[in-house]
Amino acid sequence: MNKILAIIFLSFLTTKIQAEIIEANYTFDGERLSLKNGADIFSVEFTTGDTLELRFSTEGEGAYWDFSDQKSRYYAGFDIGFEERAFRGIEGSYEFYHQGKVVHSRKHYYSAETGQYGGPGVVNVQEIDQFDAVRISYKLTVSLADNDTLIHHDGVQTSWSIWDSLGNSERSIRFSNGKAEKTNLPKLLIIFGIAIFLLLLTKRTQTLPAQI
Repeated sequence: MNKILAIIFLSFLTTKIQAEIIEANYTFDGERLSLKNGADIFSVEFTTGDTLELRFSTEGEGAYWDFSDQKSRYYAGFDIGFEERAFRGIEGSYEFYHQGKVVHSRKHYYSAETGQYGGPGVVNVQEIDQFDAVRISYKLTVSLADNDTLIHHDGVQTSWSIWDSLGNSERSIRFSNGKAEKTNLPKLLIIFGIAIFLLLLTKRTQTLPAQI
């Protein structure tokens, strides 16, 4: 135990000065996750003290993710994964947004003896129904790994992965394309109006007296 603490302390002293903030912004259109701007985070070898800042947002007017139909209001699916299993400590914070307003925010801390992933773990989403953007940070406070490279999101399909939650078309969080819904509504109203008109026209025809 003392040896581990000594390694952690030494790691902190030698890497704190070199700590960086690595940012990446992604968009999701319901089918495809795209890097809008920022670093190629999967080629970065993180060191103790580095912070990864991820931002996810919906693509398309009125689109949003929806938590309202979740059976449980606690959701475990916002962690990141590493190539190597090792003792790590991760801390940070997250904010969920809807139409430019913060609907939920918290700080998080995670540590594991032999973990391959880390982040907020289980998120309490009781305050969230709909959201269209997420900002989440992961600061690597300590690591005993030889390599702290992230697993690429194309190779991750698990319940804990943020890539699966916000960037997979077969995700467990429902995604609604608001623009498509707005476009379909007038069509439905037109079809309904035509049906009512035809029904009234048929009744009127049936009630007209026969001409001699």
